[in-house]
Amino acid sequence: MEGGKKVLAVVVLLVVIVGAVGLILKNTKDRNAPPTPIMKQPIELIDAETGELMTRSLQEWKDGGMQENRYKNPNTGKYTMAEPIKCYSCSEVIPMPLLPNVDPNTTPPEDMPRLSDERTAKKNAARCPKCGGPVFRSLGP
Repeated sequence: MEGGKKVLAVVVLLVVIVGAVGLILKNTKDRNAPPTPIMKQPIELIDAETGELMTRSLQEWKDGGMQENRYKNPNTGKYTMAEPIKCYSCSEVIPMPLLPNVDPNTTPPEDMPRLSDERTAKKNAARCPKCGGPVFRSLGP
């Protein structure tokens, strides 16, 4: 009987350890996700090809997927949904132009000046699809 109690105690201890590790991993994963109220917020995006405005929750946009800073259009299956902005020249609502992503957390420090210059150059070169004028106010060279 004494041996059976030891085996039972070991099994219970293993179950508790596995449960604790699982709980820790679940809490670590959930901590990186935005809170549920944020994921339910309505987000309006514009189709870069058609100019159609669509509103979905952030969770719905994320569930559809993203490529190159564009969400998937649920009607066409293409990754063309972008943040709507107002053109500096004509004030019309247009899709945000694709710009190089410069993330200080992942970009090596030696690449930052070059990538920042490339981003500024692309912003200055961006033209409105409606009026042909500059999308952004000039940011210098």
